[in-house]
Amino acid sequence: MDATRKRAVALALLVVFMILPAHALAADGGRTRSGQPDSISGFINADSLIKIGVGMLATLLFIVSALAYWRERRGKFLTIMLAFMFFMVKGLVGLIDYFFPAESPLLIPFSDAIDFIILFLFAVAVLKE
Repeated sequence: MDATRKRAVALALLVVFMILPAHALAADGGRTRSGQPDSISGFINADSLIKIGVGMLATLLFIVSALAYWRERRGKFLTIMLAFMFFMVKGLVGLIDYFFPAESPLLIPFSDAIDFIILFLFAVAVLKE
């Protein structure tokens, strides 16, 4: 594939990953956890859309970085791939929390610990030669 076609495919995948979460949230009847209508057109609130979109983008970036590592076999790419993997896990946990809300005292410390791991891995990747 030439570079233009690769960019077009990547853009199409990004658009699909941004539209699918909106469709999935619209299927929940347009209600929040408290039973009140969501704020954007009665179907979805902006916070949920952004949270799910970030998770989907993290998944896409994990796949791209895994392919880059597979092709080049460099330690820097492995570190970046691991950072995006943890970012994807954080998005998955947020998605599960949205659809199956639970009052867990471990959710916030878990999220903060994953943020620390992500930042640490990106710092290692940037500082690594």
